[in-house]
Amino acid sequence: MLNYNTLSLFEINQLSSEKKNTLYQKLEQIYSELDSDLKKIDNPCTGCGMCCNFEKAEHRLYICSLEFLYLEDKYSKIITEADICPFLVNSQCSVRDRRMIGCRTYFRLHSEKDRQHAESLYEIYLKKLKKLYLEEKITWEYRDFMGYLK
Repeated sequence: MLNYNTLSLFEINQLSSEKKNTLYQKLEQIYSELDSDLKKIDNPCTGCGMCCNFEKAEHRLYICSLEFLYLEDKYSKIITEADICPFLVNSQCSVRDRRMIGCRTYFRLHSEKDRQHAESLYEIYLKKLKKLYLEEKITWEYRDFMGYLK
């Protein structure tokens, strides 16, 4: 069992700007590596916004606390009144460069092979995130994105 036991979401938020920026740079590196791997999928995300309407897509978006803070630091108040991603604007992702691992790997895939590839990438990069938490001694918090907003 992994032991994540020093910093909570609140505590991460209380870190110095310098320390948070270091964590964000490491997170951006993980995102960059994932984006390179996603280019190998034949039918990538079309940017239609369908999966951003969680109720219609019949799925939940799970993210870790660091990903949430990364967004919150850039966009301050994140508000939504429905079961739709607050960053969906005119059927387009308004935070595409900062979107979470779950967003990068979950989209309407056109083939079973591509779906399986995306799911395996999700697991690989989720492990990389967990490793970052361990190295930085951050408490692992991973929950429904909409739960962070409430």
